[in-house]
Amino acid sequence: MLIRYLWFILCQLIIYQMESYTFYNKRDILYNVLIFIRNMFAENKISIMNTLKKFYYLITAVLMLSAFVSCSDNDDIVPEQPSPSQILSSTPWETTWAKDKNGNPVALTDASVAGFIGFAYFKADGSFAIYNLNDALRSRGTWTVDAEGKTRTITALNPDGTSIFSRVVDILVLNGNEFTYRIHTNPNDPSVYYDIIHTKTAHAEPANRQLILASTPWETTGAKDKNGNPVALTDASVAGFVGYSYFKANGTFTIYGLNNVLRSQEHGPSLRMERKERSLLWMPMEMCFLRGLLIFLL
Repeated sequence: MLIRYLWFILCQLIIYQMESYTFYNKRDILYNVLIFIRNMFAENKISIMNTLKKFYYLITAVLMLSAFVSCSDNDDIVPEQPSPSQILSSTPWETTWAKDKNGNPVALTDASVAGFIGFAYFKADGSFAIYNLNDALRSRGTWTVDAEGKTRTITALNPDGTSIFSRVVDILVLNGNEFTYRIHTNPNDPSVYYDIIHTKTAHAEPANRQLILASTPWETTGAKDKNGNPVALTDASVAGFVGYSYFKANGTFTIYGLNNVLRSQEHGPSLRMERKERSLLWMPMEMCFLRGLLIFLL
C-alpha cells in the first residue's frame, strides 16, 4: 500500500512540473500516460505488482523519448550572429584590389586609390591603425560602424589625440573574408567613386615607431664611423648630433647638447616616422632644414 501511494505522489509531482511548460508531440503523449497511471492508482484498478512492472517499461520509454526530444530541441537553436563591428574587428585586412565606377580594375599604385591601400587593423576598443603595404604607418585614430553595417566612419588622430580628418564610406561587402567599401573622391561630383576591396589576412601589425620614439627621452652615448670604429662624442664629425633628445607625441621635438644648451627644436607636428627612417623639420625663425636619417635600432 505504501509503495502504491509513493508512486502516486511521484506521478503527481511529475505532472505538476510538466503543466508549467508547453509540450507537443511526444511530450504530450508522455503527459497523458502519466495522468492515466495516476488515475489508475487513485481508482485502485490494477495491482501494485503489475503497475510496477509496467511502470518499469514506461520509465524506459520515457528515457528514450527524452533523448529524441532533446535532440530535436538542439536542432532549433540558432547561433547568435556577430555584429558588423565585431566582424570588422575580427581580423586584419589587406587591400587586394580596387575598381572604378564602371567596374574596371584599378592598379593599387594608381594615384586615385593609392591613399586608401594598405593593411588595416580595427580594434575591438574602437581604435584603428592603417599601414601602407610597405608597413609604413599611414593613419591611426578611432572608428565606428553603424548597427546595420552600411557605413564605416574613421577619425584620424595626431599622436597627441587631436583630430586630422574624419571620413565616412559606404560598406558594400562585410563578412569574415571580405571588406569592401566605396569611396567618393570628388566632393563636387558624387558620380566619381572607387570600390576598395580588402581580404582577410594574417599579416601582423607593424610596430608603431613614432610612438616608441616619443615614449622616452634619449641621450647620445656613443658614435662610430662607417668601419664600426668608435668616434669620440666631442669629435667635430659627430658633435653636432650629440645630446639629449625629446620627441613628443604631437610630432614636435627638442634637442639639447650634453651641456643642456638648447640646440634645436620644432614647434609644429613635423616629426615623420616611416619604416626605418626618421625625418626632422626644424624651423627656428627664418632658418629651416630637413634632415632624414636611417634608423638601425629602435
